[in-house]
Amino acid sequence: DEEVADVCGLKKPGMRLAMRTQGPFDAVVILAGTNDLASEGSPERISGSIQLLHAAARAEGARTVAMAIPESLAARHVPALAATRAVANERLAAWARSQGESVLWVDTGALLPYSEPSAEGGHLWEPDGLHLSQA
Repeated sequence: DEEVADVCGLKKPGMRLAMRTQGPFDAVVILAGTNDLASEGSPERISGSIQLLHAAARAEGARTVAMAIPESLAARHVPALAATRAVANERLAAWARSQGESVLWVDTGALLPYSEPSAEGGHLWEPDGLHLSQA
């Protein structure tokens, strides 16, 4: 976990290393899974991978915020992706709620529903229709 590569092959510090060298942190917000919908397949694997991120943060003494995998252009138009996202989020929500006060669940879709670039709220999304923008 000292260094990990993302889907583009870019290497960055893993969560534990980042927390040790840039922390300490009281809380860590984890929003993950958007890229995993297409590449990792099963909702069980996706939610399990996200749970591992939470475990790494909690091992360093932080509470975590579990953000639901957000809506996306692809998930709106590809039923299999939408179904995987829904099941992965159901599993994450159930897991987060079972963790007591150490994990807070946030339904990202309720806060920031996906909007087409030309629609109201569209500026909150990158042109790829997958990632939230810096707005």
